[in-house]
Amino acid sequence: MAKDRNMLFGIHSVGEWLRADPSRFESLLVAPGGNDRVQKLVNRARDCGIPVETLPKQRLQGMAGPRNAQGVGARVKPFPYADLDLVLEAVEVEPLLLIVDGVTDPGNLGAIIRSAAFFGVHAILLPRDRSAIIGPVVERSAAGAAATVPICQINSLLGALQMLLQRGFIGVASVVGGHPHPAEQDLTGPVVLMVGSEGKGLRPSLRKAATLKTSLPSVGPASLNVSAFAGVLLYEAARQRRDS
Repeated sequence: MAKDRNMLFGIHSVGEWLRADPSRFESLLVAPGGNDRVQKLVNRARDCGIPVETLPKQRLQGMAGPRNAQGVGARVKPFPYADLDLVLEAVEVEPLLLIVDGVTDPGNLGAIIRSAAFFGVHAILLPRDRSAIIGPVVERSAAGAAATVPICQINSLLGALQMLLQRGFIGVASVVGGHPHPAEQDLTGPVVLMVGSEGKGLRPSLRKAATLKTSLPSVGPASLNVSAFAGVLLYEAARQRRDS
């Protein structure tokens, strides 16, 4: 794993942040002989006044750890968490939010962020405790999506949920078994969906405060990991909103 959390690796991660916020970059790192996609990133960085460093391919890959750096990386400022109130002020449609509680595996968190961006989530809420940090592995797994969906780091998820419920949101908790399928719930209004870790699930206070609970019935012996479950839940919310 990369030792410096303020790094990006991979064409998608670097490219999305260059489009979203070039001011986050301190320098672009490239290996010699990059392909056309890497060269476009180099040109974009230079147009933005970002220093470009050439490093041996093995050194760059060593900085990236086990994941393929694709010949490009960047030294960046710390991840810019969003302010939830400002996000809500800017949303012009019925907001769709996602609370991700207790997901400490960076690969899973990155995959959830990628699905959230794809399905039009307006903000992701993460706890300061019991969560993977937004670092190189998360951003690489998210394939650039961390630059496109606001991510808020929250001191108290329960406090944030209670505030949202007071503003008219429906809080939908995903739990194991025995509750209506997401397709049987109305997810078209202001909604905050909640998913928890595979081991402990959502913390009890969030489950208790939720307006509704939902489950996916299993039709086979295997189970879904949290990122796959979140993708199914977000698909259903997006489908309902598209068809309403």
